[in-house]
Amino acid sequence: DKKKLVSIPMRKKETSTDYRFLIDPDIPPLVLSQTKDLDVEALLAGVPELPEQAKQRLADEYGLKPNICEILISDQIEMRLFEDTVKAASSSTPPYPKHVVEFTTKLLCNDIFALKNEKAGEPHKINSRHLADTVNTLAAGDINMKMAKDI
Repeated sequence: DKKKLVSIPMRKKETSTDYRFLIDPDIPPLVLSQTKDLDVEALLAGVPELPEQAKQRLADEYGLKPNICEILISDQIEMRLFEDTVKAASSSTPPYPKHVVEFTTKLLCNDIFALKNEKAGEPHKINSRHLADTVNTLAAGDINMKMAKDI
């Protein structure tokens, strides 16, 4: 159950054959503490961010609403495009300017993702640097949202 964050068994398993588990006596036990080349910190650093963690980080770092976070975490490439665009469009470090986050979110979630869905199967050629330039031009008031959508 995704809302309650609990796992619910779908059926009851009664015997070991239900698990299709066989003990192999020829495999010796593995003791990880005796492995010399094991670097637990390096292994943990290589674990990707879980969706709930990414959702919370986006909300905290960018001040995004939960529904926008859901849209962004649905695709790693799109989330990376959003983050790279915000970072390129603002010369500061977190917290990022609210107008930059807002314009980037509007362009990506309302228009670019919709365009991507229309042209499913085609690789998208959206560059975060070009999108950041559009966001900055929009923030400066040189263009309006309609013009930014056309770009």
